[in-house]
Amino acid sequence: MMNKDDIKTRDAREYFENWLGEPDSKSGKWSFYLCPFHDERTASFGVADDGYKCFGCGKSGDVIQYIEDTQNVDFKRAVEILGGEIGDITPEIVAQRLEARKQRIDAEIEKHQLAIERLRNEKKWIEYQQNMNQRARGLWLQRGVAEWWQDFWSLGYAPDFPLWEKRGEEWVQWWSGESIAIPLKSYGGSVNQIKHRFIEPPTESRKYHQEYYNAGQHPFIADVDRQSGALVLVEGEIKSMVTFVTLDTADMQCVGLPSMKPEKSVFEQLNGYDPIYFIPDPDAFKKRDGSGSAAGELAKTLGLERVRVVQLPQKIDDAINDGLIDKSGLYQLMKMGRRYA
Repeated sequence: MMNKDDIKTRDAREYFENWLGEPDSKSGKWSFYLCPFHDERTASFGVADDGYKCFGCGKSGDVIQYIEDTQNVDFKRAVEILGGEIGDITPEIVAQRLEARKQRIDAEIEKHQLAIERLRNEKKWIEYQQNMNQRARGLWLQRGVAEWWQDFWSLGYAPDFPLWEKRGEEWVQWWSGESIAIPLKSYGGSVNQIKHRFIEPPTESRKYHQEYYNAGQHPFIADVDRQSGALVLVEGEIKSMVTFVTLDTADMQCVGLPSMKPEKSVFEQLNGYDPIYFIPDPDAFKKRDGSGSAAGELAKTLGLERVRVVQLPQKIDDAINDGLIDKSGLYQLMKMGRRYA
């Protein structure tokens, strides 16, 4: 019979593999499952050798705490439950394992449904990519994205993109104009969403437009083959491109947020990265209505222990394109990053 010290010295991942089955994914020291404490589509419940942490809802603890929370028992009873061999599991844990399996099956069904939608997105994207003439390439060059990188990210162009609005029972086109188009891809390379940046926007507040209203938010992932390690996190897709080019390394990821208030699904895609160097726009540090700043709130959600915040007087892509920050300067800025207090 094991005591509490024996239990805590055993690798927690062994317990969770026995309870929840094979993890959905692994990244570094973490094995990821769908969280048993909240509903989610992407596994954000990470288990390491010494315990667990959900990067979505924030729940954390060791295996004893897990039994306390999931079976509603006190510390003494949790130790008793865990005191036998690792194979001795209670009916409650069996039921939990079955529920976790059901969640994984449901998530798999949803993935197949999304795959049908992605095929439509991919077909539409080919049209924008085929529009990449010399004018389009010049527009991207003005924003600091060289032609080689334009091809690497399969960037696109729409010479006459329309905006529509519903008037009564009819949809009416109220504006059209040029846009440079950005494919927002998932890890692996599937196009989930298309973002348009208008060259001469109809209004100051309509610089950007998402092609599909029902496809949710998606970050711009500079390297779709990298899901772990160090990450530079910025606001916006073009900033991410310019920053990634300046970093000039295959050992670091760069991601552009769709907004400073991203949906939970966006945070879940950042679970495997540590450390995170967060470089927001200057206005993200302004206090809002007596509460914290947008930069501070986002840093807290990501997890203060892994986030280093870099504060600049101007937007990162403007500073790079103006020649104020080069590769060495960018790395020096990251070294100066501090935890948000």
